[in-house]
Amino acid sequence: MKSTLSRAVRCVTVAVASVTVIAASATSARATTDYTPTGEPSLNLVGTSVWFTNVPANQTVTCSQFDVAGQVVSPGTSRTFGATAADLGVLTHTCSNPIMGPTTLTADLGS
Repeated sequence: MKSTLSRAVRCVTVAVASVTVIAASATSARATTDYTPTGEPSLNLVGTSVWFTNVPANQTVTCSQFDVAGQVVSPGTSRTFGATAADLGVLTHTCSNPIMGPTTLTADLGS
């Protein structure tokens, strides 16, 4: 009986120690409040067959080619979500709309 009780106590001790180690090594599952972009400061996004839809108006503008180039702002510097991450300047593309036909799409995506 003493041997069985001794083994039971050892098993409980090992189980408690294991739970303690797992609890101590678990990481938080919440999202971080900031992020840090890394890499080269130059940025080049290339897109083909890109479309934008104005949902309330039910209008779509389609672009056969839609490239955006610019610079990552201060790569390696931590920032909060929503803070400026890139300066993409002003872009202009010739696109198409089913009602308007060929349409020039211009957007200022600067910081």
